[in-house]
Amino acid sequence: MPAGSAIEALQLGLSVLIWGVFVRTVLVWHITWSVNSVTHLWGYRNYDTDESSRNNVIIGFLSNGEGWHNNHHADPRSARHGHLWWEFDVTWLTIRLLVALGLAHKVAMPNRMTARIHSG
Repeated sequence: MPAGSAIEALQLGLSVLIWGVFVRTVLVWHITWSVNSVTHLWGYRNYDTDESSRNNVIIGFLSNGEGWHNNHHADPRSARHGHLWWEFDVTWLTIRLLVALGLAHKVAMPNRMTARIHSG
């Protein structure tokens, strides 16, 4: 079977460069920036905090759990941002795996005693 032409190889290389580097990088940048912008504008609050942080479901899922921003502001040291059963937090699951493998120690857990649940 003959090898592909130089033009085909160039097209494949450019496709990988554009989609695997440029588009992916810009997408990750926008998801990261939206954690600190969108989650201070739209969403719901589990805790009364002294600023405008919100938990945003869309950003929560796109950012693997970083969008549970109100939870983070209520307990900034905690490694776990998803506090409700449905607040999926891939970052927390990764940390739990690292603990189980003995690669992470002294992980800060949520301290619910210090944050007041928002009632309204």
